[in-house]
Amino acid sequence: MESVLLIYFGVGFLFVGISLPLIKRKIKPNNWYGVRLPQTMKNAEVWYEVNVISGRHLFFFGLAICFLTIILYFGEFFSLNLSFSIMTFLILAGTITIAILAMRVTNKLRKKK
Repeated sequence: MESVLLIYFGVGFLFVGISLPLIKRKIKPNNWYGVRLPQTMKNAEVWYEVNVISGRHLFFFGLAICFLTIILYFGEFFSLNLSFSIMTFLILAGTITIAILAMRVTNKLRKKK
């Protein structure tokens, strides 16, 4: 039971860890890591700007996952099935939302350049 929530906490921590190099502009355009859209791959300036913004979203999303995992675990309403459902939905919805936001930011920057 605790191992499931530990995995969710680990996912949140992983998202935070993945986001930090993006926020600090340490990741050059590549085919494996970062927001890899045609517009970001063609223009390094767009690449860095989109990845900084997306990295910030991912950072706060990872913190939210960690925080909610702790709340669900220590809350008096703890239920493994409920916690599993909430965390799975949150991770899926958050990941999709971050991807949509990244595409919107990319399109805005592409229009400005």
